[in-house]
Amino acid sequence: MDPARELLEVVAEARRQGRPTVALTNDPTSPLGLAADGVLKLEAGDERAVAATKTYVNSLGAVALLFATSTADSQALGELERAPGQLARQLDRSWPDVAALDRFGEVEGGTVIARGINYCTSFEIALKIRELSGLLFESYSAADLMHGPVAAIAAGWPVVAVAPVGPAFDAMEEAVDAMTARGARTIVISEDTKLCSRGEIGLPLLPGVPEWLSPLVAVVPGQLAAMRLAQRPGVDLDRPLGLSKVTLTR
Repeated sequence: MDPARELLEVVAEARRQGRPTVALTNDPTSPLGLAADGVLKLEAGDERAVAATKTYVNSLGAVALLFATSTADSQALGELERAPGQLARQLDRSWPDVAALDRFGEVEGGTVIARGINYCTSFEIALKIRELSGLLFESYSAADLMHGPVAAIAAGWPVVAVAPVGPAFDAMEEAVDAMTARGARTIVISEDTKLCSRGEIGLPLLPGVPEWLSPLVAVVPGQLAAMRLAQRPGVDLDRPLGLSKVTLTR
């Protein structure tokens, strides 16, 4: 089934049940925008990259805005208003940091792990790596990984750990140590400098981002890492693996 049609059917069913619907879309006049009761315009512009990045980040921001305004949480709204500046600074910081990935040499696949609110971040990073380079990267909850799939983590296997400071940090710290003990080549995304230094490569997050907004910023080093991994073998980022799709954000 066409994904757009499937989404419209979900909205139609929600309305049939009397449930309010809000569309996160770049175009309020799109079929989705017209079908929903309300629209949060993403303001992302046309997403012309095969591996959509700004669409993802703006969608997270829209969900955060919906929370802050619907709960009348002035503190949350103030924190969200500072997020664009923090995101820009993280981009500036991470551009040079991901160059360290060049010393990994040839990579055939890898695993991305996270817990809690950044579980979504692990999926986004794994997806972007697969889309751009075709490498077999999979996302796991750090807890789920230890219940069997960890057997596939052999010495030399790349593992990206997304570990911003917050309720899930202690569990992620244990996971990084467990991966290191198995001989994995760990890439740690965190503002905790000690944990970053325990990975083979640290991709530091800038401090000061509230944990509930950390997915907005924590994804940046991962998205740039996906780009770097694809550039090394000479992949055309506009046509990765022979694809020439244009994704228009609607």
